[in-house]
Amino acid sequence: FKKDYVDTGKVHFVFRNYPVNTVNHPYSQIAAEAVECVRDTSDAKALQLQNTLFDATTNVEKLTTMKIMDWSKKMGVDIRQCVNDHRKASVIQRDIELGKLYEVPQVPALVVTNRDGAVAFRLVDIYDYKWLAHYIDEAMQYLKDAIAKMYKKIGKPKPLFVFAPSIMSAQLMMNWVDRL
Repeated sequence: FKKDYVDTGKVHFVFRNYPVNTVNHPYSQIAAEAVECVRDTSDAKALQLQNTLFDATTNVEKLTTMKIMDWSKKMGVDIRQCVNDHRKASVIQRDIELGKLYEVPQVPALVVTNRDGAVAFRLVDIYDYKWLAHYIDEAMQYLKDAIAKMYKKIGKPKPLFVFAPSIMSAQLMMNWVDRL
């Protein structure tokens, strides 16, 4: 997936947390916060912890707050204070709200959107690469066709004025304008 879609620039992949706090996954919120705490140090280590956590979910008894902290410490990252203070809870909450906005029914899920957030489709239980590739290609074509149809009907919009937050750099603003 990464080689065929992300590295070629066809898609921009973004991981979002969507903890499912149920009887079967009582530590999912803490696990999500822990990954984000580790991410402050290293994306690679965050991915490593994430993979360890996914592997551990097959055995719920194995996943505890102490175990999560021990795994991160073995990677050379002490996240005790970050996790105990729930410093990343707002990050996780933002991801949950985004999941609700995109109507994510369950996890794992993949939501394919265009740059403006228009949803082409949602997939759940994605485990087969050929199937995934087929639907990504289909979604990309659907979005291209929809945009082309809109441009044909109303023309490509040209902004007269662009309002942006003061923290937005000129280059970032120009990149945004170029997308219009």
